[in-house]
Amino acid sequence: MLKKLVYFERLLCLGGMWIAAILLGLLVILSGSNVFCRLAGYPLTAIYE
Repeated sequence: MLKKLVYFERLLCLGGMWIAAILLGLLVILSGSNVFCRLAGYPLTAIYE
């Protein structure tokens, strides 16, 4: 029973880390595209800094 709980906890933690990594990557891409568009003269609207 305890092994199953530890295994489930490990899967849950790994899934959370993958979701966090994907969201962080998307945030970096969004911020980079915002900077690039501002340099080009077309800032992205509705992005709060």
